[in-house]
Formats: sequence, structure tokens, C-alpha cells
Amino acid sequence: MTVAELNAIIDRAKDFFRQEIVPNHIARTMECKDLSSFRLNPFLDKYKANFITGNNDPRSIAMALVYPRVIGTSINTIFGNKLQKFCSEVLEGFASTTSGIDIEFIDQIVDQQIVFPR
Repeated sequence: MTVAELNAIIDRAKDFFRQEIVPNHIARTMECKDLSSFRLNPFLDKYKANFITGNNDPRSIAMALVYPRVIGTSINTIFGNKLQKFCSEVLEGFASTTSGIDIEFIDQIVDQQIVFPR
């Protein structure tokens, strides 16, 4: 693959990230405005607040609830789902034919198959 082709992939990846991942992440983050979207745990929520901030005031509890969702599971799930779409649409690849494998490719440097299991 030429440098120009690699740069084109990077440009498409940037556009894809801006158009597919960011808007979804923002939408999922906005869901955190509603307290009913959380499964509250009266035992662990105060503990987590104390763990990350040193106290369990309302702001700390809110941080303990929101941060993992916004920075952790939400973006990780969005990214994983969209990466599959990116590989098939932007890189013009195809879904793996092997059950349990999301992505597979041939490494151009060592000409070896690399598999990323779920």
C-alpha cells in the first residue's frame, strides 16, 4: 500500500470517527441526565464516590455514576460496534467468516494472519 493510500485511509478514519462515533457518544452521554437511567446501588455508589474523590457528597456520587458510563462502557461499546462498520465500509473489507471473530487481517509486514477474538 502506498503512502497516499495509507493517508487516504487515515483521512477517512477521521471523518468516520467524527460522523459515526462522536455523535453516538454524545447521544449516549445525554442519557445520563435522567437519574432513572441508572441502576443505583446504595451500598456501592457511596463507596465508589469515596474511592474516587475521598468523600460521598452528592457531586461525588454523581461523578461515580456518570464517569464510568461516559468514559467507559458507553464509548467502548460504541467504538466496537462502529469499528466493525468502519472495516466493512471504509476499508472495504468483509465480516469474518469465523464465529467469535470480529476482525481479521493479513499483516503486511510479516504476511501473517492476525485474529482479534471477541
